Amino acid sequence: MSNFWKIFISVIATVIIVGGEVYYLMQKQIDSIRSDNQSKMNELDDQLKGLQSSDTTTSTDETADWKTYTNTDYKFSFKYPSDWTLNSNDEKAVTVNSPENQAAKQKVDSGEMNGEGYMSDITFYSYNSLSEADGNNPKKWTNISDMISDKGYFPNGLIKTSLTGQTAYEGIEGGFGQYYIYVLQKDSKIFKVLFGNVETKDKLTLIDKKILSTFQFTK
Repeated sequence: MSNFWKIFISVIATVIIVGGEVYYLMQKQIDSIRSDNQSKMNELDDQLKGLQSSDTTTSTDETADWKTYTNTDYKFSFKYPSDWTLNSNDEKAVTVNSPENQAAKQKVDSGEMNGEGYMSDITFYSYNSLSEADGNNPKKWTNISDMISDKGYFPNGLIKTSLTGQTAYEGIEGGFGQYYIYVLQKDSKIFKVLFGNVETKDKLTLIDKKILSTFQFTK
């Protein structure tokens, strides 16, 4: 065999050996990167699961020590903070007040403060029928559409929304003042949630929203 072929074969063999080593090293580096990336992805996934679990726990714990009111006549319930005050003397108008608003109510009741314009924080109204809920004289509501479009009570009308998984209506109720309300009809009964110290939806506090979210019908 000539020297040319010996040198040629030697070069080819060297290229193959060196190429194999480079390929091996590159493949090992790629595997290492993949393993490192997978570890980071697993760690991130665990963190996300932890955040989701934390969110669920926080959401559950927010009302864990709250009190529950259940109306057996109109078959509904809701939760409210343990330091708030509930008044259910009138089953058709159950009120809940924050500590600050309850202190103001006591001053109004004692005559220490003028009660003009005083409103409970949240009032849950219940009516056996649309006619009973109709404040007009003479009565003129024949269906829920008549009610929510009555500009005498709701200057801008009420818009469709959802409450406790059912079709409801929300908006501003006018009168002596302006209050944000939710209205819904279940069977023949009418339910209204009125926020006495809130004029627009953006003024609802986190506690207002949380109390509203706990409203539900019972069996």
